[in-house]
Order: sequence, then structure tokens, then C-alpha cells
Amino acid sequence: MHPTAADPDIPVLPDEAEIISIDRIKSPYNPKIPRYIQQGLTWEEMRSLLAEVGV
Repeated sequence: MHPTAADPDIPVLPDEAEIISIDRIKSPYNPKIPRYIQQGLTWEEMRSLLAEVGV
């Protein structure tokens, strides 16, 4: 593991990564007790949520 690059132009995931499911978590993040907003979203569901907020 390594820290995320400070440069936003450097991808976090490699091009060959496959997103299987997405969990939305409330902040601040506590790895011992994560507080979920939604779990198990597909990429299409997440894409729709992002489009709703203009991202």
C-alpha cells in the first residue's frame, strides 16, 4: 500500500481495474466502525448518482 498521490491527474486505479461493487460510507471514516449510506452499488448505479450531482 502507498498513499494517494496529491496530483489529481494521477489515476488512483489502474486502467485494467474492474469495479465489482461500490459502498458509500459516511464521513469521517472510521475503519473499525464504518457507517454505510449504501452498499453493493453497481458502477451503473454509482454513475447515475454522480450524474445527478453533476460529476
